[in-house]
Amino acid sequence: PWIAFYQERGINVLTITIDGYGKNARSHFKISEETIVKDAQAALHYLQSEVKLPNDHILVHAMSTLSKMGSCLARENEGLHLVLDQAGIDI
Repeated sequence: PWIAFYQERGINVLTITIDGYGKNARSHFKISEETIVKDAQAALHYLQSEVKLPNDHILVHAMSTLSKMGSCLARENEGLHLVLDQAGIDI
């Protein structure tokens, strides 16, 4: 539902698949906090270097168990906008 929410407001959306997580669980990679953050950082790097978006034009919407990843990205990349959705208390 969030993709439609953002698109209806004229906001472009990039979704990412985390190796070893969800439907991609059969991947040969073992999931860890490090791999999650690396995958997310690679997506952010794409937006910065290929699409040429400055950080203040990027919103990271991190849900549930991936909220920690969103927090790490925002902490390490000044200017990013962050939405933590259904975040746990272990962030």
